[in-house]
Amino acid sequence: MIYVRVNEILKEKKKSKYWFIKNMEGGYQSLSHLMDNTTTGIKFETL
Repeated sequence: MIYVRVNEILKEKKKSKYWFIKNMEGGYQSLSHLMDNTTTGIKFETL
């Protein structure tokens, strides 16, 4: 299992979830699932 530390990194950088989603190319729901570690799969293109 892969654990994605997006929330921890955002806290260290003092950035919000909204900032992350706004600056990333991808849908809100996909990125939200990625941040919450509830995603079941991810494409290498997304990474």
